Amino acid sequence: MYNIFFYKDKKGNEPVKEYIISLKKKNSKDSLIKLQKIQDYLNILRENGTRAGMPFVRHLDGELWELRPLKDRILFFAYNGNDIILLSKFHKKTQKTPLREIKKANKLMKDYLERSNENE
Repeated sequence: MYNIFFYKDKKGNEPVKEYIISLKKKNSKDSLIKLQKIQDYLNILRENGTRAGMPFVRHLDGELWELRPLKDRILFFAYNGNDIILLSKFHKKTQKTPLREIKKANKLMKDYLERSNENE
């Protein structure tokens, strides 16, 4: 069993959590389908971690992985053995994951690791 945490920036913003909350608020059929699929995939991630494999998760680069519900992508990394940190999300429009999204997630991961080391 894995613990799932949302990345929180210095200002208290949690991009992935805020996206999930926005889907709940929209209350449209499309949003509810997306929300259910994300919740299902998060449960699979919680149970299996990165071993869930395709079509649920895919390794991207270095420590980065992507959760793959429908056309949404949630970038994450594993931390301290059983912790998974959800960093960012985007809507996939092309076959290849955009480099800017990978760079953004790497930057967020670096920020998370630096701040978590300060707190130890």
